[in-house]
Amino acid sequence: MEPGDKIARAYSRIDALKNTLKDYTTIEETYVREYHEAFQHLADLGFDIKEFMIPQTSVRHIQVGTNYLTGETRYSDECYVEGALFMSKLTAVLTYFRLRRSSGDEKSPIGFQGSIKN
Repeated sequence: MEPGDKIARAYSRIDALKNTLKDYTTIEETYVREYHEAFQHLADLGFDIKEFMIPQTSVRHIQVGTNYLTGETRYSDECYVEGALFMSKLTAVLTYFRLRRSSGDEKSPIGFQGSIKN
C-alpha cells in the first residue's frame, strides 16, 4: 500500500468515527479499537501518534445500576470511554491533518508528512 493511500485510509476512518459518534456521551471500546487501528496506517509510515491515542486507563466499565437492597453497584460488561475525551482526541488529530495540509505541503494529499520506515 502506498503512503498516500495509508494516510487517506486513516483519515477516512477517523473522520467517519467523528461523524458517526459525535452525539454520544459514552463510546464503546469497539470504537476505540477502530480508532487505534486507523492509526496503525500512520504508525507504519513512521508518524508519532501517541498523543492522539485514547489512554487505556480511560477505557473502563461504567456504572449501570445499584441494588438498593444490598447496596451493590453494578457495572457494564462492556468498557467505554467518555465521549468528550474521545471527541477531543478525534478533533485534535483531524485538526493536525488540516494544519499540515494548509502548511503548503504538496507531497501529502491530506496532511501528514513523515519518513517511511525501512
